[in-house]
Order: sequence, then structure tokens, then C-alpha cells
Amino acid sequence: MSDLLDKFNVKMRVKGSPISTRKTYLLWIERFIRHCRNPDGSWRHFTELEKVDIENWLTSMAMTGNIAPATQDIALQSVLTFYRVMFDRQFEGINALRPKKPERMPTFLNMTELGQLFVELPRVPLVKAQLQTACGLRVGEMLSIRMKDFDFEREQIIVRSAKGAKDRATIFPKEMHDLVRWQMNSMRVLYESDRRNNMPGVSLPYAFGRKCKSAATDWAWFYLFASDRISKCPEYGTVARHHADDSSYNKQLRAAARKAKIPKRVSSHVLRHAFGTYMVSCGTDIRTLQSMMGHSDIRTTQIYLHCDANTGTLNQTPFAKLLANPDLVQSYRQIGHDVPPLRRFTGTDG
Repeated sequence: MSDLLDKFNVKMRVKGSPISTRKTYLLWIERFIRHCRNPDGSWRHFTELEKVDIENWLTSMAMTGNIAPATQDIALQSVLTFYRVMFDRQFEGINALRPKKPERMPTFLNMTELGQLFVELPRVPLVKAQLQTACGLRVGEMLSIRMKDFDFEREQIIVRSAKGAKDRATIFPKEMHDLVRWQMNSMRVLYESDRRNNMPGVSLPYAFGRKCKSAATDWAWFYLFASDRISKCPEYGTVARHHADDSSYNKQLRAAARKAKIPKRVSSHVLRHAFGTYMVSCGTDIRTLQSMMGHSDIRTTQIYLHCDANTGTLNQTPFAKLLANPDLVQSYRQIGHDVPPLRRFTGTDG
């Protein structure tokens, strides 16, 4: 069984599936095969299992596992993907006990709450949070963005190999330009230190890293939020400087929300929800928003239609409105060059 799962992992990697998705798939596939063991405890091969086995497994989860509908969907998708990729086998019309999906509104922060959150964030997490809010990026997309992906003149960011292994373009408001330039200058110090000390370059996409190894030490490929340490890639085994991890960032967001006394569950995805919500309120049409957010299904984007659209335009971004608040915009502070601070920096900022 382990050899078959290893082959599935390799095939999914070649298809461009991220490591986090593959780990989730493998977890649910192992749970499925364990559930389908014979009464005497012996294993059944994947080819012996039928649609009814999948249905019984899903029903068991719904009745005894207290599983949320979204979790059950992930489990089903994991098994269906495995059979499609490994055996070219499709299971149609799965009929199992499925809990009804609740229709929930996305959690998002209003302008006052966003401002309060920003005030409590240290400097680098502040740049991350504002970049997500201004551009609608997923946390993984924001952390893996590279220097070459910014187009200041066209006010655009190219998101590379996003969900579904697709590239897309999204808005990059001019209100973010100076803050991003400050972060670039900060990373430039780290980049030049690596070059002076002959350190390994940054991690590269698998195929490109083999074709053009020199790109690893090219400034254009350096991460905007590079890790502060060199580490070994758990997937390819290469030693390189990877992008920063997302766990500490989410902890910093939650800590800032507690300090600001925001009575909502704040995570990095809430900031992406804020982008979608306020772009709709600014009059952005749903197809344009779908493209900017990278949704494959228009129904996912339509959750933001609970807002009343006004007469705003795409040029008047919600982030620009936030910066126009005189209580949040303060005098520029010199940090290598003028940067709009958006909050009062202290000497203890990280």
C-alpha cells in the first residue's frame, strides 16, 4: 500500500499539487483503506473496493465521527482523486448520508476593525496583512511572492502557481507601493549578505530549478518575505532559503486582534474576505473579482454579493479609503526612504 501511495504522491506533485494538499489527500486515503479492512483485520487492496465501500465510509463518518460537511467533502475528494489518478477509475453518483452544508457568511472586518488590527501589528506582519487586504491574496500566495512578480507601473501583481497551478494578475494599489519598497530594501540587505557569504540561493520551482540553477541567486527570484534561515526542503531535499512560514503570521494576527479587542475570529483568510467584500461594495463586477481572487467557480465569488454595491470604481480601492482616514494616516517616517506608516511605529517593532 505504501508504494502505491508514494506513486500517487509523485504523480500529484508532477501535476503541480502543493505539498499541503497532497498530505491531506494521503491522510484521508489511509483512513479510508483502514476503515475497509476485512473483519479479521486483513487488508483489502484498493482494486477490490467499490462505490459501496466509499458510501459506507462516508455514512460512518457522518453518523459516528461528528464530521463537518466540508471535512467530509475533502475526504471524498481525496479518495476520488486517488482512484482517478492511479486507476483511471470514476465513481459516479455517490449516495451516502451527507450532513447538510450550512450557508454561512464569510467573516470579514469593517474599516474600523482593520485599522485597529493594523495599529497592533509589528512592522513586517503589518506589511503582510496590508498586502493581503489590498490585493486579495491567499496567505500562501502572499508568502511565496517574489521580487519579479511586482509591476509598479501597471499597479499589478502576478500571482504564480496559485491554487490549481494557475497564474493570475491582481490589483496592486499605489498606496502599497512605498511599503512594499521598504520591505524590498529590507530583503535586499539579507540577499547581499547571502551573496557575500556564498550562501545557497532561494528555492525554485522544481523543473525550473533544474534548467536554470543560476536563478536561485538572482535578485528577481528572491522572496519578498524570505525566511531568516537556510533550511532543507522536506520534499526535494535541497538546501535553500525558502519563504517565511505562515504559522507565526497567523499567531501574530490573533494576538493583535486580542489587543485591539476585536470580537471576531481573525485569521489571514479573513483579510482576503475583507478584500472581496469591499471590492464588491466599490462596484467591481463579479467576473473581474473572480479573476483577481483566483476562484475557479463563480459561486465561490458570489458569497461577497451580500454587500450593497455603490457607485465606486476599481480605481477607488477600499485600501485607498482606509488610508484616507485621518486617524490612521500619520506623518511619514524615514526608514531608508519615506514610507507611509499607517500606524505609530515603536522601537520594539519586529
